[in-house]
Amino acid sequence: MAIQFFKLASSSPSITDDNFYYTVTAAITVASGASFQLSRTNWSTGSGGTPASFPSVSNGYYNMVVNGVLQQSIFYSVNTASNIHLLNPGTGSYTIPQSAPITLGLAKIDQTVVVP
Repeated sequence: MAIQFFKLASSSPSITDDNFYYTVTAAITVASGASFQLSRTNWSTGSGGTPASFPSVSNGYYNMVVNGVLQQSIFYSVNTASNIHLLNPGTGSYTIPQSAPITLGLAKIDQTVVVP
């Protein structure tokens, strides 16, 4: 006879996927050890509006794609209230060309766990 000490039950997860879009208007060069700020007011949502803020990343993660290439998280940071910083931890500079599309995506899973 097996004794059951506890049982976990959970509700269905709620999956949120928010995407934000930016098109580079002039080439951006980020020097070694420097950062470049992309203001929240220059980003757009999927419906074409300007985001009031960027969602927090609790229970999720951000992905950034620059000109079709997925970026490592060491190359950007998100200030949820105001902007995105492009970072350069390397020893050389890099340039993002004019008209390059940048997409910031947030995947977030909210799941409630109930212990009966």
